[in-house]
Amino acid sequence: MAIQSVLVVGVICLCGTIGVSMMRHGLLGRWGWLAANGVVVVGAVLALALARDWAGWLTGALFALLVVFPLALLDRARVAAQRGDWQKAARLHGWAVLLHQSMGAPGFAAQARAQRRWTGRL
Repeated sequence: MAIQSVLVVGVICLCGTIGVSMMRHGLLGRWGWLAANGVVVVGAVLALALARDWAGWLTGALFALLVVFPLALLDRARVAAQRGDWQKAARLHGWAVLLHQSMGAPGFAAQARAQRRWTGRL
């Protein structure tokens, strides 16, 4: 399963590229994203060492769970908030915070605002 090792190395390089770009541009919450990418890299190295036949699948799943899904959930929450569907926006943001904990601090005010608007307590 040489392709599994190639996939793992590719994801490690992708995480490194994302981490470098976040450090250069100074994004909000970048330390949490760097930690998520670091966890993916450590998981990839462990997968190569312990489960070489499944390393690509394990690394891809970890990358999707910690990096891709929270970003997609935040995007859908933003669209729902723009449409005025505050309940859906708050729910999607809650799931994003659950998957990526560092999003809770900067986005907590936005989530609380969305919940207050939905319940009518401005």
